[in-house]
Amino acid sequence: MPDEIRSGLCELIKNVLAIHPHRYEEVAALLNPEARYSQDQFAQVFSWCFEAKQAVMRHDAHEQLTALVLEAGHTVGHALESLLGMKHGLAIALGLLVEAHISHARGWLSDREVQQHYALLERNGVQTTLPQTLDIDALLKIIRDDNKIGYLPRREDQHVMVLLRHLGQPVEERPGLPLTYVSEKELRTALGTLRA
Repeated sequence: MPDEIRSGLCELIKNVLAIHPHRYEEVAALLNPEARYSQDQFAQVFSWCFEAKQAVMRHDAHEQLTALVLEAGHTVGHALESLLGMKHGLAIALGLLVEAHISHARGWLSDREVQQHYALLERNGVQTTLPQTLDIDALLKIIRDDNKIGYLPRREDQHVMVLLRHLGQPVEERPGLPLTYVSEKELRTALGTLRA
């Protein structure tokens, strides 16, 4: 049960990092590695998640434009979920870290902003490293068929992901579309960084 709670809270963390960084301190104060929360705290989590989703889906109910920011962490996350059988949220957490390292390597996220990703996930008590035995080639094979590919034209050795310029500021390949291309080399480097 605690892992189910932690998994669910990873979506809240994603919302804070990608949409509502002004909630960072409040969420950091609420999270605990033991995953013990009161009913009032669960109600607060629900309220914050609803607020973030409403902010991006108000004018994009079908998640085809600005609301695609909700896919932060999901490109690598879905592949980890499929390949390793991880719980959804725990896989998304690792996907967020991969994206953070790529954004940092591009000179967008600062050292502090990358550390803020780790800090929230560690407060939530989730794994922040990939298994040493992870088959990166098998993972990339799954990522090549990711569901976001149709939103931008397919490019050889490029994947489509949500990257952040700063917390709450997704990079837009086209105005209003918070997705961008990531090279296979960048992805391999970031995945390598996270291997335990």
